[in-house]
Amino acid sequence: MHNLNRLFIIKNATHYEVLKIYLNQNSISGNYVILTLDRLVGNEKLIQTIEKDKSLKLLEIFILKSKNEYLENFRVIKNVLKAKFLEKYVTLFDEVIISNYKTWFQHFLLNKLNPNKVTLLSDGLGLLEVPIIRNKRKTLPPERLPFRGNKFINSKILKLDPILNLNYFSQVNMNIGNDDSIEIFKYTRGNNREVDVDKVYFIGSPIVELEYIEQRNYIECLKKISNKLDSKNITYFAHRKEQQNNIESYSFLGNIVYNTIPFEIFLEKEDILPAIIVSHISSVLVNLAPVYPEIQFIYTPINSNCIIDSIFLKRYEIALDGFRNIQQKNFQSWEFFNSNSIN
Repeated sequence: MHNLNRLFIIKNATHYEVLKIYLNQNSISGNYVILTLDRLVGNEKLIQTIEKDKSLKLLEIFILKSKNEYLENFRVIKNVLKAKFLEKYVTLFDEVIISNYKTWFQHFLLNKLNPNKVTLLSDGLGLLEVPIIRNKRKTLPPERLPFRGNKFINSKILKLDPILNLNYFSQVNMNIGNDDSIEIFKYTRGNNREVDVDKVYFIGSPIVELEYIEQRNYIECLKKISNKLDSKNITYFAHRKEQQNNIESYSFLGNIVYNTIPFEIFLEKEDILPAIIVSHISSVLVNLAPVYPEIQFIYTPINSNCIIDSIFLKRYEIALDGFRNIQQKNFQSWEFFNSNSIN
């Protein structure tokens, strides 16, 4: 009998942190990593961290995005050919752990192997969508596939077969299909117990930069939160994809912090905790509410009439449904834009 081995296919630093939690709960000797990055620039620190991690062996790095959209198909072909090296590992891995269910290339890599178990690491809010997708179909939606969803290319050449049985590694319980399973985990926390009742952290997101909402409407939402938290000491934690000139417009909130590490790690190292952590929508709320019962975690839905991207609106509504189904005493909503608003 050979030693047990597993392969992690991950994309970002948050996946790496969840990977480490997975290793703590599921310890075996052989742990390998493939990185599927949008681009190399900006991911140097993640690569270095994995290379120095003695519990892991970095097998390969794939760059999925092209600088020119007209060259995307060439990038696909290049990565498909590059993945041929996996043929020599076809019987090595007992388990393959993916991190982006809706990324077709992770499915492609998975299908080149023959694992006994397939696990999906938590990708924050993205995880909440997956049971909904799998209740409708176990294949990826056509819009998530390359070559405009061409059936022949994707089924016969790329061989993107459905995942029949999926194990979720999730921080929250979810309604999943009968063929799937779920394993619950919690993020670690430090020894910090002291809470400053006047300290509030707001978790930002790049929804202006992604053109999901106009900046004036985003600022309006922030001002409603600021007014409700009058006299509180608010700190805005900017997302790494938010632009400097936009962030400066939010200075009326109070302090602005440009964090270079996942917020979960930042909070673990804090000496004095905030009383409230609030966001329009962020995986931080889902990740940390079960871990810090002394903190109130609050999500404030954006006015749907202000969302100008129809695809994002659909995804946002699904994520909100997932939020509303979470049963956690210190997890609540402030809905300013409907009849259930808290005034």
